[in-house]
Amino acid sequence: MAWWDLGDKNAVNHFLETVQITETRFLDQPGLFDGILNSTDINELEKLAKLVINDVTFENEAFDYSFIPKKSIDDIPMEWFKAAERVLTGEKAILNANTVKHLAADAYRQKTYGVSR
Repeated sequence: MAWWDLGDKNAVNHFLETVQITETRFLDQPGLFDGILNSTDINELEKLAKLVINDVTFENEAFDYSFIPKKSIDDIPMEWFKAAERVLTGEKAILNANTVKHLAADAYRQKTYGVSR
């Protein structure tokens, strides 16, 4: 159940007003950005994404893929999922279908849209 009434034609406007009011308060939290930039988890994800970006052109047909999706997700080419699984395996990171999917998507978006530090 949503916390706003979808039957109310003004619900979307009220939601957007709430976001507008709270966005600045959230972003102005002391240490928020430093906490994110210094996060061990964020830095590990950044490292893994860079490894995928560097590995995506390397095709390894001998690799035994276990967690790549059966078909492309969100128009992300399959090579990205394969590279993500190879990287996660090589780095001995948490390896399952979700981590492969999320790492592949993150690396693909960073490379495609230039979103990285």
